[in-house]
Amino acid sequence: PATAVWAGERLGALASWLQPKRTRVGLANLRAAFDGALPPDEAARIIRRCYRQLGAGLMELLRLPAMDRAYVDRYISVEGRAHFEQAVASGRPVILLTGHYGNWELSSIAAALHGYPIVALARAQQKLPRLYRLLVSYRESKGCTIVHKGGAMKRLIAALEQRRLVGIVGDQASRQGVLVEFFGRPALFATGPFALAYSKDALIVPAFMHRVRGPFHRLVVE
Repeated sequence: PATAVWAGERLGALASWLQPKRTRVGLANLRAAFDGALPPDEAARIIRRCYRQLGAGLMELLRLPAMDRAYVDRYISVEGRAHFEQAVASGRPVILLTGHYGNWELSSIAAALHGYPIVALARAQQKLPRLYRLLVSYRESKGCTIVHKGGAMKRLIAALEQRRLVGIVGDQASRQGVLVEFFGRPALFATGPFALAYSKDALIVPAFMHRVRGPFHRLVVE
């Protein structure tokens, strides 16, 4: 695992050089977010780390077939497990809410391998469709169910009614929501997960995956 993550980080660093347009967009966003107060070298370092993280995450996704309960127990520690257990024990429907942070994909995999399979909402990727279908099959081989946007609401409602865990990445692009101040600028905040929870009297449990070092992660349940 450590070698795969190391290789992924190097591939991510290479991608930052091969996609200068994306890198410039990232740098521009950082300048705007920090109102020009972030030194250019620090902004560049943050962007490189983001690319390295994405590269490492991709390599871990490709290694999903080799992951089992022993892998999760060794490389993923859980902080706030009691919050999750209390939510499940309440008898109410539960929505696990995360964001594109760390290797978010491992959150649902870790839950499934611990006996809590998740119905996860995803956006189908049009680029590299064969690779995307392969990754979906990897996720579902661990017990997850992938539901794609576009007619997914009925399946999510049915899952909550059956007391199956639903997982949503809450910062996906949306055309509906409310404007909130984010780093001093208005940003559209998707309200879909909260409307869904309200309609089914479901609990929302935020959970975020933090990479500690190499293949080691910390899953924080809030």
